[in-house]
Amino acid sequence: MIPPPTINTIERFDYDIKELQSLSEIANSLGVAKHPILKGTFDRCYEKAGFRGFSQECSSLSLLIMAIRRYRMATLGEDEQSEFWVREKNLLKLSPF
Repeated sequence: MIPPPTINTIERFDYDIKELQSLSEIANSLGVAKHPILKGTFDRCYEKAGFRGFSQECSSLSLLIMAIRRYRMATLGEDEQSEFWVREKNLLKLSPF
């Protein structure tokens, strides 16, 4: 695994922004990206991108989005699940991680 760039650099900011973009794509696919709690968390993550504290804030955002995703998967029917997984696999291909 390649370690992330050093904190407080432009490279680290770009690295963190790519992580936020991948989470944003998943949130958009779930239709929850504009929820006030998620929007506020995305804003806080953007402010901390490239600096200390980003990883912790981004981890909480990631856990929240994945919990929503798991809940949706548990409540969807079989046909909808397969369509959902196709979208998720395509998003994972775009992820820089």
